[in-house]
Amino acid sequence: MGLVELILKRSKRSYSMVQKLVATIVGPAIFVFLIPWGLIALAGILEHSLSIPRFNFELANEIIGAILIVGGLGFAGWTVLTQFFIGKGTPVPIVPTQKFIVSGPYKFCRNPMVMGWIAYCFGLSVWLGSLVMVVLTFIVWGLGAIYVKSVEEKELELRFGEDYKKYRDEMPMFIPRIRSKGLAPNK
Repeated sequence: MGLVELILKRSKRSYSMVQKLVATIVGPAIFVFLIPWGLIALAGILEHSLSIPRFNFELANEIIGAILIVGGLGFAGWTVLTQFFIGKGTPVPIVPTQKFIVSGPYKFCRNPMVMGWIAYCFGLSVWLGSLVMVVLTFIVWGLGAIYVKSVEEKELELRFGEDYKKYRDEMPMFIPRIRSKGLAPNK
């Protein structure tokens, strides 16, 4: 059984509130703490071993980094809440949403969780002044895009059919669109 089929199978199950809460806490914690801090550690090792200097514009690093960090976490957090309350699921594929969502952050792009997380990681990169972290963030973004195209979008198309296809064709994948095209809101 492939990953698409496994997520599709799990989407047909009912989950208790405790299961949803655990997935909603554990999944984002991995993406907010474990993976970014692993990237920071790897960036530090590479910078040290390859003698790559950091860029430091002092206050500019702090202001731009903070804006990206707070904005990215806010966008990702909004997505988690939307998936939990409107989608009746979580961003974690083992406890997927039960409903198709086109409201909230999904009015701006198809993958607001990824976009928020990438903004957060770019914010950490700028805050730290790490070019290596910027490169690692681009690599992770590319890997995320491959996962989204090869697994997530196929699974969503199988679950939500024409509604998802229309949404996918009209909405940008990651870069938020400022104006909504008037997609039907979730009820």
